[in-house]
Amino acid sequence: MLALFALLVIFWLGQFNRYHVLYYQEQMQLFRFNWFYFHSYWIKPGGIAGYVGTFLTQFYFYPWIGATIVSCLLAGVYLLFDSICSRNGKTGYFFVVLFIPVFLLLMAFVNQHFMLSYLVGLMIGLVGFRIYITFKKPVRYISGFVLYLIIYIVAAGNAMLFVVLVLLYELFVGTSKNPKLCVTFPRQNAHLLQVNSAFASVTSLDFGVFRSSLVDKQNYIYLITLVIWAVVIPFLAYHFVYTVNPREAFFALTPADFLFPGVVNVSAWLSIPFLYVCWIWVGGKVQRWQPVVWKMILSCLLVAGMCAGSISLVSNRRAETLTSMAFRIQNNNWERTIQLGKSYPFSNEMISYFTNIALAELGQLPYRLFQYDQTGPTGLFLEWDKSYFTILYIGEVYYRLGLIQEAEHSAFETMVGNTVEHNSLALRRLVTTSIIMRDTALFNKYIRLFEQTLFYRQWAGYQREYMAAALADSAYILPGAPQMALCDNFFLRYARPDFVLNKLLENNPNHRLAFEYLMAWYLLDKDVESFKKGMDLYFDRFSYSDIPVHFEEALMVYQQVNPSLNILERYPISNQTRERFNSYINSYQAVRTQQQLAGLHQQYGNTYWFYLHFRHSKSNQIADENETNRY
Repeated sequence: MLALFALLVIFWLGQFNRYHVLYYQEQMQLFRFNWFYFHSYWIKPGGIAGYVGTFLTQFYFYPWIGATIVSCLLAGVYLLFDSICSRNGKTGYFFVVLFIPVFLLLMAFVNQHFMLSYLVGLMIGLVGFRIYITFKKPVRYISGFVLYLIIYIVAAGNAMLFVVLVLLYELFVGTSKNPKLCVTFPRQNAHLLQVNSAFASVTSLDFGVFRSSLVDKQNYIYLITLVIWAVVIPFLAYHFVYTVNPREAFFALTPADFLFPGVVNVSAWLSIPFLYVCWIWVGGKVQRWQPVVWKMILSCLLVAGMCAGSISLVSNRRAETLTSMAFRIQNNNWERTIQLGKSYPFSNEMISYFTNIALAELGQLPYRLFQYDQTGPTGLFLEWDKSYFTILYIGEVYYRLGLIQEAEHSAFETMVGNTVEHNSLALRRLVTTSIIMRDTALFNKYIRLFEQTLFYRQWAGYQREYMAAALADSAYILPGAPQMALCDNFFLRYARPDFVLNKLLENNPNHRLAFEYLMAWYLLDKDVESFKKGMDLYFDRFSYSDIPVHFEEALMVYQQVNPSLNILERYPISNQTRERFNSYINSYQAVRTQQQLAGLHQQYGNTYWFYLHFRHSKSNQIADENETNRY
């Protein structure tokens, strides 16, 4: 059953959580083989567990290998917990109960903020307790102090879990009491036997009570001392060893120190001592129960049901779609990006943002903009967000527009804003921008980091070749990267990207992408007047074979609002667009019911006219956005 569970975890993570779990976490770090990188972990509580977790996370570079690692570690948690509980009775077909912490941990992994280091730290705490219960007194007493110190150094707050398990073990299992003396006598001396037996029983009873009382006192003194030890060590570490806050000194790598602890994370840790003490109470009683085939089958079915329930509760198609689109954008896979965005069931500005970048790169923004859900101007230029990773996405459109300095700024902000460490995605963007700007100092600074890695070393070699080619030829363009646009020095106004786009067009008259983004901005902002001015200023610079359909739709609106101006002479709009506009106006004026509105949307939902009448000019996000922001 454990093997089937492991295979299911591999398939589920590798197939359905490839991007928002494995890809995202691999991008949040850049594991490097050097002393300085190791030292950055060593100086933090639980640094060794954190270092091991980061080392394993780098293998997420290959998603199926990453899924296998997670699966093996979850299986290891089960085997450890089973080994601990089996000391108090064979688990038999009650193995289903031991799967509960594993399923909770599996559910926790779907949250992007749940790092592999947390699971490694938990396993170290369980390993320490498993070693502890193999010793006998008085060695066990000494080992408790030593093991706590080792676990704290290696796994920080998980040493507290070790202490809780020790307390439960010593209170309910570890107290050994001497049995009564049992003496046999010949049957013929029965009359003497009664006297001697009475004397022996009284003597042994008194002696047993005395010994039991003495053992109990020793046990309680040990436990009290161990608890004091468990408080003093983190307290001293906080004051003299680590530069952290008290909470991290005591509870690092546990839910008590998580940024977003959540019910699932807390339950995963608390379920272990809770289920352990429950098994202590019932483990001995079930030993008399004989294994029955139907009970074993029922237990397997329960495990399968728990697994299916866990997966269904935490499956997050929305987060997977968002992160998958970000991955496609980074790899210039435009058509796949558009397909993913179209399959997303709700309105979301990030979906619109990625979709619009893909449309723009394909040259389809003026033709297909309103064939996809639009949330307003923020679907073209994201607003500044508190999430450090969103800052990198903000710079994505500026990168595509050739504003390389702003792309570099966004990547740098992302790098320094990461709460974990420098992430590989932002660092790769910084390498790219330094090549485009021919900045050898920055390039050498960042590329050396990749040369100290396992999976990016070859990529770093290619970048050195690109940098050499860029220095040798001023006209060299990095493969897959935009050309750096010319621009004067000016303050970048995030709230008014039309100002930036106009500046770009002033310095780069043939910047078609900047023109199409400017026109799309005016359309989404419902600023038809500015759209018309932009057409008059810039449209003739570009060799369009005909007027893009959405531009035609906006010009028809402008003509309707300004009937005295005959703009159709300069902009010959097709007869098909004119006829469709007249048909839309008639249908729009006839709308009276929700059913008629639904019919209007079905027929004209892909036009600028429908957007103009029925969508907000600013972001049109729904409650779905609140959920997405957690990942």
